[in-house]
Amino acid sequence: MPKVSILMSTARGDFSMAGMPDVHIFEYLMSGLREQTFKDFEVVITDVDYERRKNYFIEHPEEFPITHVPPKENVWLPKNYPAVSTCKNTGILNSKGEIIIFTGDCSTFSKKYIDQVVYKIKKGTVITTTYNNSLGDKVLFKDARKESIIQYTYGNVCYHIDDLIDLNGYEELFDGSVGLEDTNLGFRANNRRKRILLITVPVLYQQHRVRYVFKEQRAPRCMRMVEKLLYGKYKNVFRANSIKITDEDIETLLSCNELFDLDHKCPICGFPCRGYAFNKQFNEEDINLYRDLNFDLKKERELNAS
Repeated sequence: MPKVSILMSTARGDFSMAGMPDVHIFEYLMSGLREQTFKDFEVVITDVDYERRKNYFIEHPEEFPITHVPPKENVWLPKNYPAVSTCKNTGILNSKGEIIIFTGDCSTFSKKYIDQVVYKIKKGTVITTTYNNSLGDKVLFKDARKESIIQYTYGNVCYHIDDLIDLNGYEELFDGSVGLEDTNLGFRANNRRKRILLITVPVLYQQHRVRYVFKEQRAPRCMRMVEKLLYGKYKNVFRANSIKITDEDIETLLSCNELFDLDHKCPICGFPCRGYAFNKQFNEEDINLYRDLNFDLKKERELNAS
């Protein structure tokens, strides 16, 4: 069994990096992984566009093991809504490593990245890392934070598998929206009194275009609204996918379905909508997808392994 599992999920097209328009998003990650000084790892890629490019790694083999899979069954993707947490949970289900490193789909690593994570991580300690953002060879942002104990995460997270199982993975109520699922995971880790350590070994991101693979991409539910709704519910809860959405919650999630002007400030989350936080097509039938999303990571991993 490998020591480390590198998990990447994607719903983007093949050439989505603005600064590297001729480089495949899989190749960008692979190029960094080939140079790693730590070699005992596998890669698991959960791909929304799996059926179209399921032969990619047959045609582009690597020396390290790669598992390339479609997302697990879910209620979101058939309606062209994002399924970020579902895809990340799919990666966990298919991983074999003791240490789980999540990364984005337009990212790669410097050659000692895995070494540094393995050196710092242990059960009960969550690792999050700094990041740099580039447009081709031009660095747009360089994270200057110093190593420290923090109380939050926002991407670039690494977990011992036992801690992920303890937290029951990612909250799938964030599907149907985009983003903040890592923040929620870190919030729950902090609830569980896990130590969150920021280390200064950056993930290397390329500026990307949206270019999702959905034929008819539907506008997301406002991620800030979902976060606000879940924040109170998770105040004393650490396990994901363990709370119920009520009729009152459904009314809240439907409250931004009117076409406000772009400067409208949401009465629920307090952020300006800017035209993306609501969707008149997101009707009551769709909003009921949020009900009863029960998921047990430990049991599903056992079933997946059998």
